[in-house]
Amino acid sequence: MKNILITGVPGIGKTTVIKHIVEKLITVEGANIHGFFTEEIRNDQKQRMGFDIVMIKENRRIQLADKRGVLPQEGTKYLGQYIVYVKNFEQMVLPLLHSVSNAILVIDEIGKMELFSSQFEQAVKSLVHRKDIFVIATVPVKGPPIISHLKEDQNCQVFWVNEKTRDTLPDKLINIVKQINNPNKLPK
Repeated sequence: MKNILITGVPGIGKTTVIKHIVEKLITVEGANIHGFFTEEIRNDQKQRMGFDIVMIKENRRIQLADKRGVLPQEGTKYLGQYIVYVKNFEQMVLPLLHSVSNAILVIDEIGKMELFSSQFEQAVKSLVHRKDIFVIATVPVKGPPIISHLKEDQNCQVFWVNEKTRDTLPDKLINIVKQINNPNKLPK
């Protein structure tokens, strides 16, 4: 069973593609999907101000990063102009990654901010080799060594989002997920 990695330049639509996949797999196929999205937070002028982690099943959200001048605290790191709330991320995401089974697991994204958590990195490395989990994740074009490792892993397939593919890619990937997981046996 090959996991799916979706990559492309920032802002090309990786999260949009993965959201379309999740919506269709849940509403049409009734698939058992767990995981999270990383959503941009924008101000009234449409400027990116930070990111939230939004859990798929629980519909909970927590702040991942912010550039509004919040003073750093324990469990935070800097990435460029952002303060990354690593502790928040770990408290929200790690319990799911350690308990999920017999499911499609969506990880949006395996990026620099999320990878400030070494526990998250270790969990991802393990999850892509589990037989009872099918991972669909977004990854940056370039990043920390784990990104290259995952792209080269025999258990993962890489798909590029660009202006030509972003409208057709969700249906293509849904068909792949259904074929890999047997359409009558999607985790439910």
